[in-house]
Amino acid sequence: MEKELIKSPIIETEYGKVEGKEEDGCYKYFGIPFAKPPINELTFKHPLKCDPWEGIYKAYYGKKNPIQGSGILNCENISLDCLYLNIYIPKVKLDKKLPVLFWIFGGSFKSGGSGEINEKTHEMKYDATLLAKETNSIVVTINYRLNLYGFLNLHFLDKNFDYNNGLYDQIEALKFVYNNIENFNGDKNNITLIGQSAGAASIIALLSIKKIENLFSKAIILSPVINHFFNEKESHKITLKYLKYLKIKKNELDKLYSLDPEIVKKANSKLKMYLLKKGDNRCAFSPIIDKELLLDYPSSLAIKSNKTILIGNLINESNLFIFSLPKFLLLPLTFYMKFDYKRKYKKITYNTYEALTSTIYKKPIYKLLSSYEGKAYKYEFRFISPYLKKKNINSFHAYDVPLLFHFNTSYLLVDDEKSIEVGKKMRKIINKFIYDDFDEFEEYKKNKKEIIVE
Repeated sequence: MEKELIKSPIIETEYGKVEGKEEDGCYKYFGIPFAKPPINELTFKHPLKCDPWEGIYKAYYGKKNPIQGSGILNCENISLDCLYLNIYIPKVKLDKKLPVLFWIFGGSFKSGGSGEINEKTHEMKYDATLLAKETNSIVVTINYRLNLYGFLNLHFLDKNFDYNNGLYDQIEALKFVYNNIENFNGDKNNITLIGQSAGAASIIALLSIKKIENLFSKAIILSPVINHFFNEKESHKITLKYLKYLKIKKNELDKLYSLDPEIVKKANSKLKMYLLKKGDNRCAFSPIIDKELLLDYPSSLAIKSNKTILIGNLINESNLFIFSLPKFLLLPLTFYMKFDYKRKYKKITYNTYEALTSTIYKKPIYKLLSSYEGKAYKYEFRFISPYLKKKNINSFHAYDVPLLFHFNTSYLLVDDEKSIEVGKKMRKIINKFIYDDFDEFEEYKKNKKEIIVE
């Protein structure tokens, strides 16, 4: 039986009034539009500002997630009409405005979302209730376009197709938050970006864009794929290959407006395999150095930022990608993909895991930290849950996210006592970071000390 809806205070935004619900110690405003629906002629265009609405917008439930494939790493309940955000406000006595956490989900720029994953139960992909309450902050979760809709470079074939729509979506959502969050009792001068994997790489990109630096103050960067960006020439080859998989010719781009999601899913898989066969480990839909928004590779520009950052990785990210591969393939794969292989352990399996984790995550992070101009703190996540120990699994990329938000998945349980304790520790560190109460931790550049989460 569905809970009785308790309405939250009505809030005025730049587009109109919104009303949410009160639930589990939070005021929640779900499914707020931050841009016009990217449908029809807007499907492949940069986001446009919302049209104002009359009356009170009922922000009780989340909206759909971006178009993507199916499977355990993808979201159900998908639509082109996906540009909505959700706001979680802890119900506390206020003596001042609350800091804001702005969550950018990961998923290789091809999967994920922050909307409803079940329309019957109204279950959200990222329920930020606990994160908001334990960090004593307002948490905003957003959607942005993925796959060909968000990141495929069709611009060089037809100027009616815009570049990097997914990044522009993130920026439009961030503008909405900056312009309106004070009406939700948030501090627009204390907005912290937080994201994981592709979401973390997006934050590296946002740090590199000078013209938006006033929209946020700090960043928490979880397991970023720092080098997953394409230059113009590379993106042309990928686009042409992808169109071939879709069986669409260069002069038939109008067919892209009415694609079946199943066709998108199959073409995505083929494009991923195409890159792997080339020895390229980047996400197939990585953002493009378009010389307009991204003037250069983000890692080379982000180091000049003066924003305080907290950045880090899991001790073993790579299990997610190669755990199921036959052992005889591991060593050839390591050299073919040009991973940073070093024989540190007796078992080749561990050396391979370490090589992949080092190449994609650790080395790029340390390189960024070596030149970063602002304050920077480094963490490493080493906790292995009882559930993983029973499965004889070390850890894997994105394993920290269910602990952060505290939710079980079909492949990971985090409701044991130790996992709950580590999740609380993560949220406590975030609380200290966003409240500038980080004196107990040392900046990485001083003595190369890391914050260990275990």
